[in-house]
Amino acid sequence: QHLKEHMKLHTGEKPFNCETCGAKFAEASKLKSHCRKHTGEKPYLCKICGTRFAWTAAFTRHMRTHTMEKPYVCNFCGSHYADHSTLTRHRRTHTGERPYPCKICGTDFADNSSLHRHMRIHTGEKSYTCEVCGSSFAVKSYLVRHMRTHTGEKPYGCDVCKSKFTDSSKLNRHKKIHFKTQTKRVKEDKLKALQPQQYEQLQPIQRLPSDREILQQPMNEKLSSWTNDQQQLISVVHNIQRPILFTTTLLPLNNALPYNSSVFSST
Repeated sequence: QHLKEHMKLHTGEKPFNCETCGAKFAEASKLKSHCRKHTGEKPYLCKICGTRFAWTAAFTRHMRTHTMEKPYVCNFCGSHYADHSTLTRHRRTHTGERPYPCKICGTDFADNSSLHRHMRIHTGEKSYTCEVCGSSFAVKSYLVRHMRTHTGEKPYGCDVCKSKFTDSSKLNRHKKIHFKTQTKRVKEDKLKALQPQQYEQLQPIQRLPSDREILQQPMNEKLSSWTNDQQQLISVVHNIQRPILFTTTLLPLNNALPYNSSVFSST
């Protein structure tokens, strides 16, 4: 009997028909399982939480939520999963495979459920309705988030200041405030830890005096400044192997001391 059932896989024979929708099956057990979609029968009962299931595969996956068994391992990163379909979806995050394309706009998706959610954008279907205010949503998660505006539930808590939020996106925006504040505080602490001499080096450089300010200086300050400049230039010249000709011209103007300084190098 089992061999006969198996051979139908090769011949393509499907003698068992669904009287409700006309679907054909190679095995009677497959037809019986299919008919539960129409009848709503759920013969598999979870004795832990009381949830019922129509198919053994769904029941087995559910039981692993209680036992925490995760026998399916990703060969890329080692993550464990309770069922093979979840592992398959996860593997596509590594391979980049997106086998479910939208026939309207061409966008590709990694799993069929994501494609179905996307299709509602094109069809305008909003099958999830709020029982309180009647608002409709295309995605179930949007409805769940909306319901919190009625219940006041805020399940996402900040571990820094204990503020609570209705959804994770608001929590993430809030956390950025703490990050910026903490970064600023760290910078201030580092500045305070510097020695006074190191801190002075971080101060803005004072601007250089203009020509007008130089002309208004007393004569002795000009000469003293020029003497220091010449000594610095002489020390630079001695440290250079190639000869440098340094000339300085001082021209009197209305009891002030304008000057032109030029450095010429010759080989």
